[in-house]
Amino acid sequence: MTPNDDVHSTKSFFIDCNNGAGASFDHVALDGVTVSDILDPIYISNDVVYSFFPLNDVQNYQGVSKPLVAVKVTELVDGVFIGLSMNHSVADGTVFWLFFNTWSKISNDNENDVVLANTPHLVFDREQFSNGNVFPIRVPFNIPNHIIIEREMLKGTTGA
Repeated sequence: MTPNDDVHSTKSFFIDCNNGAGASFDHVALDGVTVSDILDPIYISNDVVYSFFPLNDVQNYQGVSKPLVAVKVTELVDGVFIGLSMNHSVADGTVFWLFFNTWSKISNDNENDVVLANTPHLVFDREQFSNGNVFPIRVPFNIPNHIIIEREMLKGTTGA
C-alpha cells in the first residue's frame, strides 16, 4: 500500500503487487487446541474469536497506514481456520466471497483449470470508472476530531 500526501489533504492508496506492500499473511499454530475446543462451548470470549481474524479494530480510513488485505491461517490440532480481512476500498462483499470461495475451490480440487474456467472473472478495467480522471484517484483524507475522540473513548485512553 502506498499513501501519497499532497497540499489538499488527500491520499491515494493501492496494493502494490510488485513488492507485497498492502497485504499481509500470517501463519500461526495453536498447540493442543482442537476444532471442538472452539465449536463445542456455548460461550467463547471475544478475545478468542477475534484472535482468529487479522486487522481487528482497524477502521476503513486506516487503509492508508494498515494493510488493505490480510490473511491469518491458524493451525489447530485437527483443522485449520482461515481468517480474511479486506478493506472496503479493495472490494465489496460480493467480491470478498467470490475470492474466498474461489480460493477454497482451488485448494480442494485437483482440477484447478476446471475450477478457474467455471468461476466468474472479475473485471479490473479502470477505464470504465475513469470519466477522464487521472490515476491514481486521490480521496480526501481528514479524520474528523469526533472520530478520534470516539476511538480513544472506546479504548479507554481518555479521562471520559
